[in-house]
Amino acid sequence: GNTIIELKYYDENNKPFLLPEKGYAKIRQTYNNRGLLIRETYHNEENGEEVSARRTDYMVAGIDYEYADDGNLICEVYKDASDQPVNRYDTGYAMRFQEFKNGKHVKTHYQGYMDKVLQDVPNKKYGIGSVEYVYANGHEVEERYFDINGNPVLRSDIGCAVLKMEYNNRGLEAAYFYYGTDGEPILRKDTGYAVLRYQYDELGRKVLLHYFGVDQKPVISTEDHCAGRQYQYDEEGNRSDTRYLDVNDNLMTRRDLGYARINRKYNEDGKVVEERYFDSDGQPVACKE
Repeated sequence: GNTIIELKYYDENNKPFLLPEKGYAKIRQTYNNRGLLIRETYHNEENGEEVSARRTDYMVAGIDYEYADDGNLICEVYKDASDQPVNRYDTGYAMRFQEFKNGKHVKTHYQGYMDKVLQDVPNKKYGIGSVEYVYANGHEVEERYFDINGNPVLRSDIGCAVLKMEYNNRGLEAAYFYYGTDGEPILRKDTGYAVLRYQYDELGRKVLLHYFGVDQKPVISTEDHCAGRQYQYDEEGNRSDTRYLDVNDNLMTRRDLGYARINRKYNEDGKVVEERYFDSDGQPVACKE
């Protein structure tokens, strides 16, 4: 049979407490005999009676989960207080479907209600109707974004239709490449670069990253206000030094932060106890933040 677990929240007077950022005071979770979560509903208490509540972020009263025989989650259905499917407030879909092949997640698509008819809808958070995932050598190497008709579409948040990933010989992420609907390199709309590359030290720690444009030449990121970063670590493995680089790999002062290098010292618990800032000439400066 199924197992039901209730999570209840109380105030200092031992009365049900509505979590303001969540919108509920109780969660009821139902697990099947395989230990998989199959249903979750949200509740409050009014005049001593339990009433249905809506999650603040999704504006739904519950979620049903469906699994394939191998245990992979293949469908989420968002419900209203009457246990009917309802569109999520933040994403605009009522159902999220996931497809798997050889145990790998290969596709996600969405359905929701438009004019009271259940149909394929875009995820309004990303402006896409579906996403497909491609794998090689055990790694995800590509994400492809489509509209509800199956045509390539630019993701609304980052502005690309295809994201490709490369890995180094140790299996660590080495590069990200962004492409438009025409298959050509494209600048990410949120960061202003088309390629991001990483380098690592012998311990597998990131020590260098660079941004490149559609022509594979170094470019200043509109998000980071620099063309790259260089990291150094102390003997305990804490990241002690961050340097911001221009297109020629020289130190450059970030205009948003007001410094080109930050040096951190840590205590024995690994907590930062001192930060010092320097400009591109190595002179101490104040942080803008």
